Amino acid sequence: MEGLAGALDFCRSQGVELLIGRCMVEDAETVHTLEAAGFLLMDTLVYYQRNLARSPVTDPGDDRIRLLRDGEGEQVEAIARECFRDYGGHYHADPRLDRRACTEVYASWARSSCEQQGASSFVLVADDGHSVVAFSTFSLTAAGEGELLLGAVSPRARGSGLYRLLTLAGMYRLQSSGASRFITSTYLGNWGAQASWAAAGLSPHAAYHTFHRWFDRPIA
Repeated sequence: MEGLAGALDFCRSQGVELLIGRCMVEDAETVHTLEAAGFLLMDTLVYYQRNLARSPVTDPGDDRIRLLRDGEGEQVEAIARECFRDYGGHYHADPRLDRRACTEVYASWARSSCEQQGASSFVLVADDGHSVVAFSTFSLTAAGEGELLLGAVSPRARGSGLYRLLTLAGMYRLQSSGASRFITSTYLGNWGAQASWAAAGLSPHAAYHTFHRWFDRPIA
């Protein structure tokens, strides 16, 4: 694989402990090359999409879904910490990484998303009348591509379609801001999210394997 040898040499010379790489699932040659170089498969990332120009979204019109308000970042962070504690992504799949630290990656990401809302990014939440019980973060690129980046529903609020409604509401807001395409992704085993996206009119279109390479691990 072009560039792999140079990347490995750089990591060794700079004392890098862990290198993370991705490749398309169709690229068997790269998969085999990475395996031969000591990389271990950690997860498979599946991308879903919806063409908003050809298939526009209508406003789901649910009063429980709204924009994040000032002072609610801690609630979003707490939901992320609870829901991503046993997430099956590549961080948690690596037994050498501290599981608490892996969870904090998502909690920190959720909190920073709340603090960095602007013209091209926003956070939607679901409110049960007492507190925030679900959230999703979204962004819009200059090229007109909208994306759901991170989302979760508190266990006590699951089963009422909130994740699907958040996805639809986010797509509608992005569409209203000029998005012509919407994408999102998750690890292959996250069946609940994928079912919600299918119900929201998204379809799978790409997948990538994620590999980890530890430099203190001997190659067999």
